[in-house]
Amino acid sequence: MKKLCFVAALLFVFVSGCIQGHIVRVNGFLEAGASIRDKAAVYVAADPNSHNPIFTKEIKGKIERLLSDRGYSALDEENMADYRLAFAFGVTPRQVSGFQHYYGPGWFTYDGHGRHYYGWFGTYVPYSETYHDQWLTMRLSDTGRQEAALKGTVIWVGEAVSSEYRADLRQTINYLLAAIFEYFGEDTKRQTALRIRQNDPRLTPIID
Repeated sequence: MKKLCFVAALLFVFVSGCIQGHIVRVNGFLEAGASIRDKAAVYVAADPNSHNPIFTKEIKGKIERLLSDRGYSALDEENMADYRLAFAFGVTPRQVSGFQHYYGPGWFTYDGHGRHYYGWFGTYVPYSETYHDQWLTMRLSDTGRQEAALKGTVIWVGEAVSSEYRADLRQTINYLLAAIFEYFGEDTKRQTALRIRQNDPRLTPIID
C-alpha cells in the first residue's frame, strides 16, 4: 500500500510539472495591405539605454533564434537587413480590489432574549490583491533597403502580457516570446489568449 501511495505521489508531481505554464494574452497589428517578405533579413535592435543590458542581450539572442526557426535571417548589421525589429519589456504592478461572497458557519442571535444559535450565513468580504503584468512588445519597421520610400514605415506591432501574482520576468520571458511569435507578422483582429505549458514545443528554440 505504501509503495502504491509513493508511486501515486510521484505521478502527481510529474503530471503537475507537465501542466504548469502561463496564460499569455497576445495582440498583433498589421499595417493595412502590408505583408512580411518570406525569408527576409531582419536586424534585431536592442535598446542601448536598457536598465538591464545583460537581460536585454539575452532576449535579443532568443528573438534571433525564433526568427531563424521561422526561416528569416537574423543579421548583425541594420544596413544589410530588410526589416528592423525593436522590442521592449517590463513589469507593471496592478492592484485589484472588490468584494467576494462568503458563505459559512457562524454564531448569530436568533431572537431578542440573548439566545445564540449556530448556523450558516452569507456575507460579502472585501479583498485586495496585487497582480504583476509582465509584458513584451515588438515593432517591425521597414529599413528601406528594398524600397527607399518605405524606410521607417511600421509594418507590424506585437504585444504579449501575462498577469501573475509574483514578478519574475526571467521565468516568464520565454512564454511571452513563444506566444508573440505564434502570431508574428499577423493581424490577430482582437486580443487572444494562449496557454503555454512547460513542455510546449514552441519553447524549444529558446530554452537555454
